[in-house]
Parts: sequence; C-alpha cells; structure tokens
Amino acid sequence: MAQASKRQRLSHVNSSSQTSNSNNSMLPSSQSVGGGDGIPVEGSILRITMKNFLIYDYSVVYPGPNLNMIIGANGTGKSSIVCAICLGLAGKTTVLSRGDKVGFYVKRGCSKGFIEIELYKRDGNVVINREICVENNQSVWMLNGRHCSQKAVEEEVKALRIQVSNLCQFLPQEKVGEFAKMSKIELLEATEKSVGPPELHEYHCKLKNFRNKERDLENIVKEKASFLEKVKQRNERNKHDVNRYYEKKRHLDMIELLEKKRPLVEYETARNELEDVKKEREEAKQHLSALKQAQMPMIRKIQLIDKQLQPIEAQIKAKTASIKETSLKCKQKQDQLDRKNREIDDIKQTLTMKQMEEEDHQKRISITKRFIEDFKAELAKVADQQDVTPQIDAVNVELRHIQEERAKIEGEKGDLRRERDNLIAESKSLAKRLNDMNNMMNAKEEKLRRRHKDTHTALQWLRQNKRLFNGNVHEPMMLVINVKDHRFAKYVENHISFHDLRAFVFQRKDDMEKFMAEVSALKIM
Repeated sequence: MAQASKRQRLSHVNSSSQTSNSNNSMLPSSQSVGGGDGIPVEGSILRITMKNFLIYDYSVVYPGPNLNMIIGANGTGKSSIVCAICLGLAGKTTVLSRGDKVGFYVKRGCSKGFIEIELYKRDGNVVINREICVENNQSVWMLNGRHCSQKAVEEEVKALRIQVSNLCQFLPQEKVGEFAKMSKIELLEATEKSVGPPELHEYHCKLKNFRNKERDLENIVKEKASFLEKVKQRNERNKHDVNRYYEKKRHLDMIELLEKKRPLVEYETARNELEDVKKEREEAKQHLSALKQAQMPMIRKIQLIDKQLQPIEAQIKAKTASIKETSLKCKQKQDQLDRKNREIDDIKQTLTMKQMEEEDHQKRISITKRFIEDFKAELAKVADQQDVTPQIDAVNVELRHIQEERAKIEGEKGDLRRERDNLIAESKSLAKRLNDMNNMMNAKEEKLRRRHKDTHTALQWLRQNKRLFNGNVHEPMMLVINVKDHRFAKYVENHISFHDLRAFVFQRKDDMEKFMAEVSALKIM
C-alpha cells in the first residue's frame, strides 16, 4: 500500500491484547476499492473501535480509503476485526458462522463488549455504537450519539449501500466455501446488488418476470391456436348433426300442430259418446221405473214385517241387558262365595291350631295333675316332718323367674332367628350383587385385554407388585367406575375418551415415575 494513501493508525492495547498483530482479511470500504487520490467514497469505514471484544481489551483501527490488508499469524486477532465490522454494521451472527449469540463475541470474563464504527458521509460522518451485554444476550445501539433501534441502524447502513450479507461485498473466511459453490446466476445477482445502483437488481428481476410472462403468453397463444383448429374440425363434423337437427325440428313442429288439433277430435268423439250415454240413461230410467212398479207389493210386505220386528228387537235388547245384569250379580255372588270359602278355610286352620293347643293344654294339665298327686304322696310321707311350704314358695318364685327368663330368651331367640334370616337374605343379595360385579369386572378386563393388551399386562403387573408403591395406585377408570343405570353408560363413555378411561391414577408422583420406569424396562407399554 502506498505511503501517501495511508492514514494514521492508532492502537491502544492492554498487556493481554494482541492488536499489534495484523489480519489477512479484507476490510470493506463501501462499494469500491478506493475513491481515487486518497478520497474516501460515501460509506467507507474511517474508524473501528473495539473494547472487550473477542481477544481485544481495547483497540482502534483506522482503515485507509483504498485497499487495506491485515497480515499476521494465527490467533493474533485478524478475524476479530472482521467480526467487529459485521456486528457493528448490524450484521447477523449467521454471516460469521462462529456463534449464534452475540454474547459469545464478548471477551471471556467481561460482562459487556463495545464496538464503534465511523462511516464516511458527505453531509457528516455516521458513528454507530453497539454495546453487547452477555447476561441477557442483548445489544444497545447508538447512532451519532443517540440511542436507537437496530432497525434504524440497518436502514442507515442500507442507505449507504453497505451489504454485509452479500458475499460479493463482505466475505468472511468461514463463507469462502459457500462463495465458491455459488452458481453463475447467484453470482450475477450478488454482483448487481453489490456494485450496481439499487434499481439495477429490480430491473433485472422485472426483466426475468417479463420473460416468464412472455413464455406463458406464447404457450397460451399456441394452446389457443390448437384449440381453434380443433374447434374448426369439430364444426365440420357437426354440420351433419345440424342438418339432422333442423329436420327433427320440422317433425317436432308437425307433431306440435297435430297435438293442437287432437283436442278437437277428442271433443267430437266425447260428444258422440255423451249422446249415446244419454240415450242409455233414459232407457235405464224407464227400465228402473218398470221394475219399481213390479216390486211395489214386495216392498210393502217388507215394510210391514219391519214394523212387526221392531217390538221384538226392543224385547231382545231388554232381555240382553237383563242377562248382562244377572251375570254381573252372579259374578259378584261368586266372588263373595270365594271369599267366604277362604274365610272358612282360615277358620278351619285356626280351629285345628286351637284344638292342637287344647290337646297340648290337656296334656300339660294331666302332667300337672300327676305332679300334684306325686307331690301329695310325698307330702303325706313327709307330713311328720317340718313345714317346707316356704321352700316350695321359693322354688315356685324361682320357677316363675326361670319361666320369665325362658320366655325372654325365647323372644330374643325369635328376634335373633328373624335377624339371622334377614342377614342370610341380605348376604345372598350381596353375594349375587358381588357375583354380578365380578362378572362385570371380568367382562371389562376382557374388553381391556382385547383392545389394549399392553395396558392389561401392566394392570396384572400392578396387582402383583402393589407393595412397591408408597401411595395409593388406582386401576384404570373403566374398571373402577360403575354406572347404576346401564342406559347412561354410553354418555359417560362419550364424554371421557378411551385413553383417559384406561389411564392409571397415582397419588404420588414418585410412584408414577417408578411405575413408568418398571413397565418401560419390561417393555409392557
């Protein structure tokens, strides 16, 4: 580089900085290599300031208006300057392919990094500041000393025709392979965007669109010409059909005319038939009058017989009503007789029971009399002995107490017997209900086994290993929920999905995790 075209370059470095080393990347100075005679063009980079950025603690770089080259060994910070140019001009991290977050470009151990780039502009230079925060991976932008958004910086850079994402204008070393793979068309478009005026690429795109439209229109014209030729051929083929159509139309007109004349012919035919029918009707009337005159004596006899039958029919109706009333009374009497017979049977049964009770009473009386005779005999034997009446009275009192206790025990025994019968009936009912529930449970399990064998296998494993869990583990809802009225079961199934019905419910989260780990290890579900 000529000594005359160089500007003064200052570099301020801490002991850990390596800014004194050079870089082998090319620094863009807007769209052209130089402005001629050392005069920068609009958009050229005049100054790059980096603080806590990658390997730099603090460094300032002053590029010249013509070709700038940075030469140095690996790791001396050449690519760091390229990264500063890209990020300082609102470029994306994907352009650099070194890290997807801007926080990665801040020097290790620092919480913030700083980039400042000064661009040449005729009406006043543009100074862009970017402060990068590592903690939230955000950036604070300033344009000419005023806070602004990234979009405002992008618009300002775009106005200066700087395109960081265009490989023909800004080419990091990580993108050299991608640049080499670009096709001729992509290179042409990138070159147009890079060196041409802004409207050049738009004109090129419009030209391509016009060419595509031209091809489409040519195809449409060819299709229309082909369609026209086919229509002409079809028209020639349809001439015969048209002649036949006109011939058919003439026949249809003739048919229409005859259809109009047909009502007149039908009217004449119907009028002649009407005259014939009138003549036949008159003849029939005359014949009917003659028959009525001939049947008049028979009609009178029939009317006389009807008058004679009226009293007989009234008597028949009366007798029928009387018979119905008598039948009803007979039925009532028969019902009363049946009730009386049942009462007689009940009385006979009561009488039989009374007779049996009387026989038992007589037996007890005879037994008591024998006891009395025996007691009298014993009393006669012990007459000379001391009076035992108080002892007998005591025995009688004790006997009455025993009889009362016996009666009480008998009552309790009867109550217990009735309670036992009730419990047996209830037990049978519960056993029947349990059997029904077991049958229903078996049917539900069979349904689960057919539709989801893995869930059924997991259920069997759970029943065998419930001791492994700390809390309650509930089986699938489809086995636990029972609808009292089976008609409403379909509504429950419609409102709860089948996946929820076959889901297990755990009281504790650790039990659920243990269950999932076990069934996954066993490859059950």
